[in-house]
Amino acid sequence: MASKIKINPMHQNDFGYGFIKSMVIASMVGLLAGTATAVFLTFLHMGEDRIHRWNDYYLLLPFVFYLSSLLVVKFIPSMEEWRTDKLIARIQDNTKSTHLRFLPVKLAAVFIALICGASAGKAGPCAQIGAGITYGLANFIHIQDKNIRKWFILYGISASFSGIFGAPIAATIFAAEMLCTNIFSWRLFAPIFTASYISYHINKLLAVPPLSEHVYFSTIHEANLLINLIIFAFFMGLLSMFFLWLLKQVEAVMQKINLPSPPKGMLGGLILITIVYITDSTDYIGLGTNVINRTLLGEAVFSFAFLLKIFTVCITLGTIKNGGLLTPVFYIGATAGNTWSQLMGSSLPLFSCIGMVALLAPCTKTPLAAIILSVELFGIKVSAYTSIVCIITYLMVIDISCYAHYCFRIRSILQFIKKEILNKIT
Repeated sequence: MASKIKINPMHQNDFGYGFIKSMVIASMVGLLAGTATAVFLTFLHMGEDRIHRWNDYYLLLPFVFYLSSLLVVKFIPSMEEWRTDKLIARIQDNTKSTHLRFLPVKLAAVFIALICGASAGKAGPCAQIGAGITYGLANFIHIQDKNIRKWFILYGISASFSGIFGAPIAATIFAAEMLCTNIFSWRLFAPIFTASYISYHINKLLAVPPLSEHVYFSTIHEANLLINLIIFAFFMGLLSMFFLWLLKQVEAVMQKINLPSPPKGMLGGLILITIVYITDSTDYIGLGTNVINRTLLGEAVFSFAFLLKIFTVCITLGTIKNGGLLTPVFYIGATAGNTWSQLMGSSLPLFSCIGMVALLAPCTKTPLAAIILSVELFGIKVSAYTSIVCIITYLMVIDISCYAHYCFRIRSILQFIKKEILNKIT
């Protein structure tokens, strides 16, 4: 019988042998999760490319949404447990993760929806891949301690994010900020970064395209630019509030509709087809990475593209509840920045880059990761401007998040601080 591995990377006495074992296991996680993420993303991009050769591919949306919802209803007992915010809640509370046998069904449901034009992202399923693989590895090597399993799953999620971002440091900080709302030991940074770094190189080796783009811009009046950035930050803060509010409202409306999940999915597909016909464009459905790239290269896009994307994302996630939020956040932020620069006569690529990263901070409550992501993707010069917008937007929307569990924790902390201040005064 295999012996149970006892290792705690946070314990002071385990810094030697225990720390080395953590690094070895993190390397294994980076290799496994990175490879699985790269394979999933490669097939996703291939499938998207193949099916988009048919100009009217979006006509499949009602049937695909129906099938995607049907797969979930038939084979996954509780779809709610597979949502990214629920995954975060389970990791933070040290509760048992969802069984691995449901992972292929979840990925299949997301895959067919995304390649056919579902307005969602790929971060959610990739996070599930990383968490699922790490959970399976923890079972295989008989790790029983809940706290240690929590950190190992964190390795897997950061490795998956690194494959999506193409930015290992930002992926490490993103996973830590999002999952470690109570405490984070810098001793954990090394194994988490190791998993992210290995995953990054595996995805690079398998030619998975990163988010990075070369940005060319020039600034003449720094004082005017600073004022513009501050006003833009308030605009992005209000935009993130509207996005998060509408996301919850559409979900609440869909829950009140007395229909099974598959017909609701079909309804969502029909709404997206209507939007395509009205706008005569497929730019506002699907992953939208082509639109993001166009904005970063300085191409002007439709002024209301970010609003249309917000609506299609809310419809998709409100009806089939499948897919991630990070890619839509990047799309909405980049196109909003593009629109702002058109109105203000500013640099199109600069504000597209700033907007793309700045919306990440308030929506996911990861301001530090957003700033570091800007450094890794666009360079230190752009990040100097991005940091201003990220901090302001984060502070504007500090108690609202697309992840409900995180939002509850932040509100609890704010209530505690308020109570302590009132006690001191009285």
